[in-house]
Amino acid sequence: MQTILGPDGAQHLPPSLPAHAMTTFQMATPHRTVGCQEYGCERYLKGWVTIVDNDKATLVRSLTGFRYTEQLLPGGLHEFRFEAGQECFLGRARKHSLPWDGRERFFQRGGDWRGNPRGEVREFQYADDWVDASATHQARLADRLERG
Repeated sequence: MQTILGPDGAQHLPPSLPAHAMTTFQMATPHRTVGCQEYGCERYLKGWVTIVDNDKATLVRSLTGFRYTEQLLPGGLHEFRFEAGQECFLGRARKHSLPWDGRERFFQRGGDWRGNPRGEVREFQYADDWVDASATHQARLADRLERG
């Protein structure tokens, strides 16, 4: 069966029903943004090298607070060697994250990967309730399928 690329960048089976006729059960682990040191970032621990063309070299030089050395390479490229112990580009952009130390969250949403046209969202307080709702939903679907 052929798959299609969804807006989330994942491959999906072609839908046989409209999005409003679908239900999605989702478990999510919240993440929190952390710095390089807490993340254990390899660049923070060992430093890193970035090689760029002349246009990007101007951009790198304009970034403040970085400790680096610069070397001109053949072909007009610039090599920047950044010292260990400083936030990398991802860390500065707050792109490192770790699982939040709290509980997972359990949702039942209307729709599927294409969206939630009716805006239906239910969050369950307990995982057992979410499992029961999912099992009940599946049993209802199996009943309908059996009846035709």
